[in-house]
Amino acid sequence: VFVIQSHRHTMNTTRLRGALGIGLTWAVAWGGVGVLVALGFVIATGSRPDPPVPMMFTVAGLLNGVLFSTVVSVAERGRLVSDLRLPRVATAGAAVGVLFATTFVVAVASGGDRAFLWNLSFLAPIFGTWAAGSGAACVLLARRTDRWHRLFAQLCAR
Repeated sequence: VFVIQSHRHTMNTTRLRGALGIGLTWAVAWGGVGVLVALGFVIATGSRPDPPVPMMFTVAGLLNGVLFSTVVSVAERGRLVSDLRLPRVATAGAAVGVLFATTFVVAVASGGDRAFLWNLSFLAPIFGTWAAGSGAACVLLARRTDRWHRLFAQLCAR
C-alpha cells in the first residue's frame, strides 16, 4: 500500500511540475502580448492605460496555462506526446480561454457593473483564440524539443 501511495504522490508531483512549467511559459508569452497591447495603447492615445495591462495578461496567461495543463492531463492521460492530436488540444485550449473570459466578465459584472457583461462578446473569442493558439504551440514545441516533450510527458503520464 505504501508503495502505491508513494507512486501516486510522485505522479501527482510530476503532473503539478508539468502544469506549472506550462503555466509559467504561457505567463511569459501572454505578458509579452500585454506589453505590446500597452505599447499600442500609448502610441494610439498618447497616454498609458490605467490598469497594469502587462501584469494582467501575465496573470491571465499563468491561470489559463495551468487550467489548460489540467484539462490536457485529465483528457490525454496515458497517451504519448506523439499521439496528441493538434485539433483536440487546440479545442481544449479554446474551451479554457472561453471559460476564463466568462468567469472574469461575470465576476466583474457581479460587482455591480452589469453593463460589463457586453464585454464577453469580444473577450471570449479573443481569449479562446489565444488559448487555442497557445495550446497548439505547446504541442508543436513538444514534438520538436526535448524540454517541451518532457513537460507534456509529465502531464500525460499514468
